[in-house]
Amino acid sequence: MGQVLPLVTRQGDRIAIVSGLRTPFARQATAFHGIPAVDLGKMVVGELLARSEIPAEVIEQLVFGQVVQMPEAPNIAREIVLGTGMNVHTDAYSVSRACATSFQAVANVAESLMVGTIRAGIAGGADSSSVLPIGVSKKLARVLVDVNKART
Repeated sequence: MGQVLPLVTRQGDRIAIVSGLRTPFARQATAFHGIPAVDLGKMVVGELLARSEIPAEVIEQLVFGQVVQMPEAPNIAREIVLGTGMNVHTDAYSVSRACATSFQAVANVAESLMVGTIRAGIAGGADSSSVLPIGVSKKLARVLVDVNKART
């Protein structure tokens, strides 16, 4: 295995995780039943900013992972920025990497810190096993669309 390199910026400043927060684990369709992932993300990021007392304007990047993207919020990171009152110019994008989306988000923020494009960022991930897009066959999807159009 290769040598472990220290996480530092180009200027030699040490990169550190200064705070962390997550929702508690809950069984499907219990405590967070019906709450979409984007709302869980807004709740956690908003609380993280409040507890850490880090001003929202200091955060230059927010990267969020989501395994199952919802059609209503295809870029969960941007929705979180807008929903928490962060600066609308905050770089925000979403990643998806099966069960490692949060790890990918952390790696992306760390990389941005290392190359000096940002000085502070938030990485995270959110999914809701109670609010999922339910896939149906193409035939059923067509019938549902036809039935919906027939009502109007």
